[in-house]
Amino acid sequence: MPTSGRSSFIAALFIILQCAAVVLGELRTIDDTYGDSVTGATPTYLDTNCWNQGPNCSVCVSQPDPLQAHNGTWHDTQSDTCNNVLINSPTVHTVSFAFTGTSLSVYCILTSQGPEIKITNLAFDLDGETSASLFNPSINATTYEYQYNVPVYSRSFLNNTQHNFVMSAVQGTSVSLLLFDYATYDYEDDESDAKPSSSQSASSQAPTRTASNVASHHWHGKRLSPQSSIHIPSF
Repeated sequence: MPTSGRSSFIAALFIILQCAAVVLGELRTIDDTYGDSVTGATPTYLDTNCWNQGPNCSVCVSQPDPLQAHNGTWHDTQSDTCNNVLINSPTVHTVSFAFTGTSLSVYCILTSQGPEIKITNLAFDLDGETSASLFNPSINATTYEYQYNVPVYSRSFLNNTQHNFVMSAVQGTSVSLLLFDYATYDYEDDESDAKPSSSQSASSQAPTRTASNVASHHWHGKRLSPQSSIHIPSF
């Protein structure tokens, strides 16, 4: 490749990588116990007496493997239980947090099988927009097994402002078990909001997609990290 061609190639690659960095932003994590990976803000649990820190709860029926949970932690609640005692009038058990970013994904641990049938029935509220997801009940078996890194809620293409999220265990005709593990969101700094130049706008158009809630009823795999590739023509 001639020197001029090589220089043009390097310059083009540098511009492409810069654009990719702006588009992707920074992926941050909100752990159930340790909170936001950058700000340190921790989730709020209500009613506090109705939640347990999973790994430290010896009386909890659900005992997932800490080695497969994010940071080895999770929070456990069941819609008919507070202070580890069954209650006659179930209250709303919620976990909430705030974040500033353009996307959100929330991950839980689900019970796939066990001596007691477990159901996860969840309600979501993002900035006043509500939705719900009912996941398949666990199957009957002699021992408990769990599914990890299950994406129970996902939204993308949000405005790059502060958002408030609330997730609840819903007491319907059956008891709802909620094992909250962690959430992720894309953070973009102020430079991400800068409008592209007219030449950039003419040469490329960002694809449009519709944001949707994601509820996986049959999740058997591990969490996959999003990957992207850039094809660079040869000179």
